[in-house]
Amino acid sequence: MISMMELLITMLISIGLYYILTGIIVLPTMESKKAINSLVQDKVSIADQLIIPLANRLEKHIQLDELRRATLKTKLYSAELHCTPEYYVAKAIATGLVFMLLAIPCYIITPIISLVCILFGILLYFQEINKVDDIIKKKREKIEGELVLFSTTIKQSLATSRDVLHILDSFRKVCSIDFRKELDITIADMKTGSYEDALKRFDERISSSELSEIVSGLLAVMRGDDQTIYFEILSHDLMAKQKESIKREALRRPDKMKPISYLMMFCFMAMFLYGIIIQMADTMKDLF
Repeated sequence: MISMMELLITMLISIGLYYILTGIIVLPTMESKKAINSLVQDKVSIADQLIIPLANRLEKHIQLDELRRATLKTKLYSAELHCTPEYYVAKAIATGLVFMLLAIPCYIITPIISLVCILFGILLYFQEINKVDDIIKKKREKIEGELVLFSTTIKQSLATSRDVLHILDSFRKVCSIDFRKELDITIADMKTGSYEDALKRFDERISSSELSEIVSGLLAVMRGDDQTIYFEILSHDLMAKQKESIKREALRRPDKMKPISYLMMFCFMAMFLYGIIIQMADTMKDLF
């Protein structure tokens, strides 16, 4: 049982930590918060009110090598996260630190809770640092699901035209929003610069081996090669891969349903046993 003295000490330490953090981190005033909330629909959470100022301070001390910075900058651009690579890393560190600092007041209550706070902070750091990869992975999976239609459209369009820009502009009208955004960027690059460089950047942003095969075919089309048979074979292969992927997903679904099945079986057994126990209890009362 926690005594009142321990609870009071915990509260005092928490208040002290709050004033120390507010001395280090410049937090917005209540008037500023109200003004910002009146301009934006999504309110800033209490955690973000601590994380964002801390991330702004940490950003100045984050140093990334050129290769990692360039790679992360490309990923952030593809994921539509509008921030610098340094701020992205700083925000991930700040998120972990804010929750790890909770371990200090929690240690007075019980060391186990403080250990949970530290582990939770580490978990949040890795979750935040891998956030951009998760966004890109989901976008890539959505786009890869449309590559069969994309390849088939290119094959049919080559029968009448070899204008790659026109082919991309036609397909953007029937594809999903994520694919359309990528095509809009590529089309804008093609109109303002080199067609070849624009297609290569398109391939780099998505990082899909299947899309790379389509881009290679389009580059060959721009060089004047007849790629009708190439895209016909590629469409067939992509369709076969998509069917195989659907089969694998269908085979995995029973495994996902097993925990739910076990839970339902446990509920039925519990209801059955409850009825037996109640019946036995009534019978015992009649006997004794």
